[in-house]
Amino acid sequence: NLPAMLTNRLLNSAGAIAIVYRRNGQSQLIERDEKPMPREAVTADMRQTDYPTLIMGALDTLVYGGNRTLRILGNSDASDEADAQVEVLVDEAPLRAELIGYSWNVVLLSLLVTVLTAFVLYLLVSRLLIVPIRRLTENMVAYRMAPENAALIISPTRRKDEIGIVENELAAMETDIFSMLRQRRHLADLGLAVA
Repeated sequence: NLPAMLTNRLLNSAGAIAIVYRRNGQSQLIERDEKPMPREAVTADMRQTDYPTLIMGALDTLVYGGNRTLRILGNSDASDEADAQVEVLVDEAPLRAELIGYSWNVVLLSLLVTVLTAFVLYLLVSRLLIVPIRRLTENMVAYRMAPENAALIISPTRRKDEIGIVENELAAMETDIFSMLRQRRHLADLGLAVA
């Protein structure tokens, strides 16, 4: 057996209350001198590695944990002892504190990604939709005020989407209106000249 001082130092450095090592039907217990063994503990079987079990265990620790004791079960890493198992008893509070810190980091990172995504989407929508629609609107308002001014006829961009079609059609309509107004003015001038 190991001296009590050494076992206490090992358990303290591991953050464990006790460690049980089982192999070939025999158990070996290493426990702290000053810490009493807990009467009950929540079992976490590390041999079950499916994601739903791991996630439910983490959520259980986050929601209900804090002042409980965890009994962690797992297989030994020793390759020559395939049937060896290790059982560790630890306080759950440090694990819960780490999970809360990790959860806050995930929340903050998610918020950062969301804000960056929203900003990029805003820039894209602004550049691809809002700015061209404002340009069309401002042109229509200005052309309505002075349809005789050829400088106000919109010059369409090379876009091939719906906004490009609207720009082309608006330019054609403004050109037609300008031509009609010019012809009307020309006919009015001719009528005045004849009279």
